[in-house]
Amino acid sequence: MLRNWKLIVGFSLILVLVLFSVIGSLFVDPEATRAASSRFNQSPSREHPLGTDNIGRDILTLMVVGLWPTLVIGLIAGSIGTGVGTMIGMIGGYFRGPLDTVIRLVADIALTNPSLLVLVILAAYTRTTSIEGTALIVAIFAWARPARAIRAQTLSMRERQFVSLAKLSGMGDLEILFKELLPNLLPYIMGSFVRSMASASSPSRADAPNRCHRSRCGRLR
Repeated sequence: MLRNWKLIVGFSLILVLVLFSVIGSLFVDPEATRAASSRFNQSPSREHPLGTDNIGRDILTLMVVGLWPTLVIGLIAGSIGTGVGTMIGMIGGYFRGPLDTVIRLVADIALTNPSLLVLVILAAYTRTTSIEGTALIVAIFAWARPARAIRAQTLSMRERQFVSLAKLSGMGDLEILFKELLPNLLPYIMGSFVRSMASASSPSRADAPNRCHRSRCGRLR
């Protein structure tokens, strides 16, 4: 792992972000994230190093305060989505038949569903403000894409000679899934996890309700 420079760079970037959030929280005032806490659309200055947005929030404080919840939501939702999607994709791709058809149909529906709209509705009705609750809501739609990717790889691997050899040696289906296929799927699982985490913590998705609120406030002003 230490010889993989891409992995080292990736972990270094994550470490920098975590330190930015932890250390930065010691120097910023969370009250600056409230609407109208400062003048609107201010240019960078000593008081506001990155300026303020169009509803008077300090941008640097928003970055510091919002980074940690974003990472946690992405990690939880990405882990749950990748774990569930991996199991579903492996089962569907290996056993095929009617079960695979149902899994593929449900995954297709989940992928074409307007997830942002559903997430906003669920968040409004559940009235949750916890990071964990938000992550669980996001995880509802985080499994479909990993399931499709892992299913496709499982369909390919189940036809390879090492699987046939494992069957001839007397290994059961579950043993083949977890001892033969799962280790070979780890690179694809990690790739799916990164994509799921990035999608779950996407600023554009997370900030979309705020943008609608801001535009509405702008018309009212």
